[in-house]
Amino acid sequence: AFSIMHICCAINILIDAYCMHFRNDQNIGKGVNEWNMLQALLRKASRALKWGFLLLQASALAMLLFDVSGVLLSSVSENWVLFSDMPLILSIGLVIFKAAEVTEKCSRVPSLINSLSVNNKDIDTERHYLVEYVTYSAAGFYVGEVRLTAAMALKLTYISGVAALGVLTKITATA
Repeated sequence: AFSIMHICCAINILIDAYCMHFRNDQNIGKGVNEWNMLQALLRKASRALKWGFLLLQASALAMLLFDVSGVLLSSVSENWVLFSDMPLILSIGLVIFKAAEVTEKCSRVPSLINSLSVNNKDIDTERHYLVEYVTYSAAGFYVGEVRLTAAMALKLTYISGVAALGVLTKITATA
């Protein structure tokens, strides 16, 4: 879990470095080439982490559901043992949100580029080309072919909560 989180943090640093480098250099051609390399790195890292990321998500959901059902089915004195894996579940949630942060940061890069005054022109077609290139590249953290956004991470959290509540309701109704 933490290796995926550290890779996502490193990618965030690379995106920040790209923005700072472009702000200092303001070379459109170089900016396009560097964004192309950064986007390729994002895709490669996302592809390499895909199965580990999915396994972490499934494990966190399974642990959460087992904990909720175990609390109702076990005695009160054993409940503390069931929640001993809560830090792991929460850390997996943090990994999901860190991966979504990569996508959110990529989506803000075009606004930053557009706010810079390149070549001291108010209307700059080259800058517009770079902004469009970055926007249409749709760079970010992908799981399979799905772009992971903060909204998707929140929806996953909501769905996990609803599933846990459903298990809790089912067990309470049958008990």
